[in-house]
Amino acid sequence: MKRFLLLNALCLLVFAPAAFAKSHLPAQTEEISVIAVDSFQKLYDEAFALYEDGEYAKAAQVFQRALKINPKSADAHYNLGNCYYELDLYLEAINSYLEVLKIKPDHYDALVYLGNALDYDGQYAKAIEMYRKAIALRPNEWQPYYEMGIAQFNQDLYEEAVLAFREALKRDAKSYRSHYYLGKSYAELGRNTEALKAFDEAVKIQPDFIDGQISLGDLCVDLKKWEQAIAAYRMVLKYDAENADAFLGLGNAFYNQGKYSDSVEPYQNAIKVAPQWMTAHLYLADAYRMTSRFGEAVKSYQEVIKLNNESDLAYYGLGLAYVGQNDVREARRQYDKLRLLNQALAAQLLRAINEAPFEA
Repeated sequence: MKRFLLLNALCLLVFAPAAFAKSHLPAQTEEISVIAVDSFQKLYDEAFALYEDGEYAKAAQVFQRALKINPKSADAHYNLGNCYYELDLYLEAINSYLEVLKIKPDHYDALVYLGNALDYDGQYAKAIEMYRKAIALRPNEWQPYYEMGIAQFNQDLYEEAVLAFREALKRDAKSYRSHYYLGKSYAELGRNTEALKAFDEAVKIQPDFIDGQISLGDLCVDLKKWEQAIAAYRMVLKYDAENADAFLGLGNAFYNQGKYSDSVEPYQNAIKVAPQWMTAHLYLADAYRMTSRFGEAVKSYQEVIKLNNESDLAYYGLGLAYVGQNDVREARRQYDKLRLLNQALAAQLLRAINEAPFEA
């Protein structure tokens, strides 16, 4: 989701053109100026309609034609920048927003979205500079603090990000994304109790916020808050019945409690949604092995190896599955492969092989 969808209650409002100033046109006769005004307005309206229909490339072309008539229209430059932004053409968006600021240095939205484009382009320090300018213009707005927090988070400046998100929440306590990124910042700092509270607040405000529910569930698994984790993943599946991350997380919540049989179905569902997801195949294989379904475990580990023939965990688990099947020959074959990838795991597998009471 584009970050500037957050403006004005999470709806993208491409500003309607301001009253057209004749003085912005090249010096011409009054009759030609009137014609130019009319031509500009028609092109602007056409571009605006294309934008609202999601035809961003076409809208950009028409805004460019309008700007040839009136190159000093801050609104046209601004909305041209928005078109580029939607097309992920961040350098072009940056240049358009800079043109706006040449004409109107105090254009708040251009400063915010210029910051966003700079952030996406990896120019974090410059992005933060733009957000600070926006804050100076409108100190009571939440969004520039939120955006600044994102830029700081992207630089691994988690303490600074926490402060920025807190400031955003002082101005809009219902900003669920501010709560969410505050939680992510806390989690990166190892402040899990505060992270949990922030994630929980985010999903209370917006229960269908998938990323928030997933992060809440994952953190609850780490903290062994099993019921809360399961509830979060199930809430995701309520809104998105084919969410592979939720199925995987649900499987993990059961597996990490030692409820291996209960974890099988969620892992299977994750694979149905994402058949090439190696992690899901690996976890399903582990669940099969832990429930003594060794034949199914072997097949699942082999599937992992098809996806990545250097997966040390797959060779290790496959070796253990063969031990469970009383197949010492195949177990030793996996040991031979594993010792080339991970000698520590290979030593553990060899110990399991040597200690197993293989039947003659």
